[in-house]
Amino acid sequence: MFLPYGTDAPVYHYPVATIGIIVTNTVLFVLTGMGDCGGYDWLILEFDRINPFQWVTSAFMHASWSHLIGNMIFLWCFGLVIEGKLGWKRFSLLYLGLALADGAIGQIPMFVFTDGQGGALGASGVIFALLAVAVIWAPQNDIHFFYVWSWLFYGTIEIPISVVAFFYFAIEFLQVAWTGIRMSTPMLHLLGMSVGIPFAIFMLKHQLVDCEGWDLFSRLGIQPFGASRVSNENDTAQVDSVLDRIHGASKLAVTTAITDATTQAKRDPCATAFEAFGNAVRSDRMF
Repeated sequence: MFLPYGTDAPVYHYPVATIGIIVTNTVLFVLTGMGDCGGYDWLILEFDRINPFQWVTSAFMHASWSHLIGNMIFLWCFGLVIEGKLGWKRFSLLYLGLALADGAIGQIPMFVFTDGQGGALGASGVIFALLAVAVIWAPQNDIHFFYVWSWLFYGTIEIPISVVAFFYFAIEFLQVAWTGIRMSTPMLHLLGMSVGIPFAIFMLKHQLVDCEGWDLFSRLGIQPFGASRVSNENDTAQVDSVLDRIHGASKLAVTTAITDATTQAKRDPCATAFEAFGNAVRSDRMF
């Protein structure tokens, strides 16, 4: 179920693509040794080469069950929001596009500017890209978090996506600032966010997604990006309504003028002349 912010009733979308991606990640994790990727290094992002095939496959590889489950939970959260706006086909293409861009921005600089040691794997870079997309398209949508404290207090809390995004960005940024600029998990997460931002803005600007005026730019009053098809249709309807009123007023004015002219034509010429003379005297035109 996807409930866009500002609507009164749920809009049901079966998250086919999100579930499919989660299943694919889980199946590949089991088939490739459940984290023991010794014989499957060709599927992860190796820094000693440039291999576009790995840009995609590395996003479906994970090092442990906790790595997999953590990523899939957040993929579910952000996937519901974004797939709800795009549909399963376009969301699948977006996910693959983000994986390609995230893999490229991680592998190419490491190959060109370092000795090419090490590698990376996991969907977290793409998920951080989805987080950036979600905060631009639906910053006021809520994510429901379940909390447990000392097994005595538990429940759920709703936190806006914008707050979640700021929190995780601050954590990753502070870690990079503390450890220095080098390829690390926090750096890969920040690179993922940097990939998601241009994708989100491009699709919003070219109306490839309709956020119905609830996107970040519309909330900030920036219209060139935030104008949606719905708002355009509303604006068109308002313009048509104004034109109809103007047209109606014009017809009324013409009808009134014709009626007045007809009435004057039927009046006695002497009475009309006398009335005109009286009006002129009252306006001091003759004295």
